[in-house]
Amino acid sequence: HSCVPTNIKKFNMNINDIKSRLERVYLSVGQRFDDDISKHAKITHEPTGKGGRIIITFGDENKAEILNIIFLIVSHLAKLGDHLKRVYVSKGGKSIEIEDEIKQSEYLKLIIDLDNSEKHGPTKREGESGKHPYIDNPSRGLGPKVQDGSRSGNFLFNPLTGDYKADNVAIIVTAEIKDDKGNMICYLDELIEKALEKWEEIVKKYDLIQA
Repeated sequence: HSCVPTNIKKFNMNINDIKSRLERVYLSVGQRFDDDISKHAKITHEPTGKGGRIIITFGDENKAEILNIIFLIVSHLAKLGDHLKRVYVSKGGKSIEIEDEIKQSEYLKLIIDLDNSEKHGPTKREGESGKHPYIDNPSRGLGPKVQDGSRSGNFLFNPLTGDYKADNVAIIVTAEIKDDKGNMICYLDELIEKALEKWEEIVKKYDLIQA
């Protein structure tokens, strides 16, 4: 017979669950990047009057696959809110405090609206952001990864051998977030990074993970 109070067991389980959820969020966010550049590179040799030229393209136009990656990330980010509220309530807090934090973040409101739109389809409801956001121009191409807060990288290609050298670059999933009038709100990378920063801020502020 265990002498550990039931509520303590439940609290510890919740903490472990949040750690697991965060790990899964980070993993899903990481799916935007593919370091295997050669898998996506397409090299075309075109003859010209003076010999020829080499055209290199990266990524592909499989929109369905790209959208699946995007909405997987959006879903993981959106669902995190309910789990954080549950843990905070188990510590004696009020879920409305977490909800107020969400309302203060335009990025989290956009994430929740995009997730609801994907699950339930377009709606006339104002949603959290009031902007009826949607994803436009999903694509995949070569770009620099963020490292230590900066975004820079190098890609060197030898047209004679086809060899290349990549430094802090990857094939990256990109998209635009627009409102129902077609106005640009932000790019996908900004949305994901800012939403994740806000969740991390909330976790730290309300001490939702204890060592």
